[in-house]
Amino acid sequence: MKSKPIAKFSKIRVAVVTDWMATPGGSDRLMEQLLKLFPQAAIFTSYYNRKAYQGTFAENYEVKTSFIQKMPFVRSLHRHYNVFTPLAFESFDFTGYDLVISLSAGAAKGVITKVDQPHISIILTPQRSLWDQESNVRGSRFRFFYKLASPFIANYMRSWDIAAFQRADLHLSISKYIADKVRKVYRADSEVLYPGIDECWFGNEMRRPNQYLPKSYFLVVSRLYDYKRIDWAIEACKKARKNLLIVGDGPDRRYLEKKAGNSKFINFLGWVDDLELKYLYKNAKALIFPGVEDFGYTPIEAMALGTPQVALREGGVKETVVEGKTGEFFESQEELCEKLAKFSKLKYNEKEIVRNAKRFSESQFQKNFIKYLNQLKLYAEEK
Repeated sequence: MKSKPIAKFSKIRVAVVTDWMATPGGSDRLMEQLLKLFPQAAIFTSYYNRKAYQGTFAENYEVKTSFIQKMPFVRSLHRHYNVFTPLAFESFDFTGYDLVISLSAGAAKGVITKVDQPHISIILTPQRSLWDQESNVRGSRFRFFYKLASPFIANYMRSWDIAAFQRADLHLSISKYIADKVRKVYRADSEVLYPGIDECWFGNEMRRPNQYLPKSYFLVVSRLYDYKRIDWAIEACKKARKNLLIVGDGPDRRYLEKKAGNSKFINFLGWVDDLELKYLYKNAKALIFPGVEDFGYTPIEAMALGTPQVALREGGVKETVVEGKTGEFFESQEELCEKLAKFSKLKYNEKEIVRNAKRFSESQFQKNFIKYLNQLKLYAEEK
């Protein structure tokens, strides 16, 4: 059962803007938490894969899309239409809305609002392909084209991105790690607003997946993109001879399956529902978190079930995992292998892990967000 919001602003007309809605992910969880506060909100995005969001919160809201929605083969090529996203978001009309909230790891923060329309920009990350040299096209058939064209496209996009950042009235970063990146890239300060997980993750209801599960296993839960570094987990588990279950899908899956080869230790489960995922979290030796994440929902979800982490010592996870108490850190693929070979779940206190996860609950996120609304004197909380 999903948790209820701590308050509702039902009289406020809100536009929530996100980069795209191709497959459900972390940004959608944050958007759902906001929409619970604003039940009359509408969603604006460059591209919406309605089929992928069947049965999710999105079906209860009006989703408005840009001209990119009508471009050829958009379902498979939407990521390659990135160069058109500045124009797409600048073309949205927000007439009639009292507040605009953008959730952006790309161009969504560049919407144009009227003088009397407050714009709160929640920065998920400065766009990786522009500022981190991460194109995430390892699994794409167009990867060689991108190597040639990316430098020219990126120069234009960086200039636009810096200008677009200035348009918001308030900037919120989802972690201190992202606030530091914002300061570096945009030469600007931002407030930190940690996302949260639904209260249901702290409950005991769960269901065993109807798939093969080894008695003892490590777990990865992630969309399969190259920057997630799932290949590190695969290689480490093969070398340490430890079972690894991989939950998730994405454009890098074929590459990762080749990397796994015929190893009996590696199993791809695809996507599972939340009740099955809770079971997998609860019974895993640990969650492996090898990528550099801006915040990282999956470590919080796993900790809500009392499961420790083995995480890369970089990114937002350094702010949520307490070394020695809720998990361990590694700094290289070789060190990850060593950690897995020696890892013991018995040395961790399950209750302490759960207690740490509660610092990042959905209700705590909503309370903090309302403080920013009131701090800016935009709206008083409705009773």
